[in-house]
Amino acid sequence: MNSIPSEREMEKSILLIVVSSIIILSVVVLVATTANMNKTMPSFKISEPRGEDDKHIHRALSKEEESKALNIMANDSQIRAILEKEKWEILCSGPWFEGKEKIGAALYIRFNESVWVEGTFTNPFNNKSYTAKMWVGGMHVLIDFRMNKVSGVDLGMGRPPREAPKVNESEKLALAERVARKHTLAESLGSNVTSYLATIYYNSEYPYGIAFFCFRSGQREAMIAVDLSKMEVVEKYTTFVGGFKK
Repeated sequence: MNSIPSEREMEKSILLIVVSSIIILSVVVLVATTANMNKTMPSFKISEPRGEDDKHIHRALSKEEESKALNIMANDSQIRAILEKEKWEILCSGPWFEGKEKIGAALYIRFNESVWVEGTFTNPFNNKSYTAKMWVGGMHVLIDFRMNKVSGVDLGMGRPPREAPKVNESEKLALAERVARKHTLAESLGSNVTSYLATIYYNSEYPYGIAFFCFRSGQREAMIAVDLSKMEVVEKYTTFVGGFKK
């Protein structure tokens, strides 16, 4: 017949279980942290874990589909050059269908910090070409698995960092900045205002370009768009920006 363990023996057993649990938990946290770091690095190590512990990230692709999409982006010199600028993560991914046929993948990539991007791209939502010079906070990328290529890129405007260069690219942009500065939103920020060029965008609607300027004063911020052809503020793209922190 087994003897009943003493109170001291029970305390040792409980202590052993607690210590073992702490060690196991530490290993799990370390693995999860490493997976998250690998996921956000600007590289294409396809064999790395996908960070399944990050519940805020939505993924509807299989591991094989996501790896294929990453490989295709890695072979696209324009996309690769953008991704190498800053740490990033795939915030959302899903299949791309034409009718009932799955033909590729749609990814939304978010950068840890805004990156400056210049180039000509194809909008994946309307298949129209556009040229942009802009601070980018994230982008939609459409991947065609049949053709093994990037089919379209939609750049999302990002907030210029505080150390962004001032507007000095050309006399035309300097004039556009002065037009924006006279707008009521910019004037409402007071006298101590800093301005940054956020975006120059060319498309069929604005063939001569539309420029977006970010005006900041303390905790307040406004984005003001100017048509570079007419040198007029475009009201539909002009607004205060919420959530800015110094």
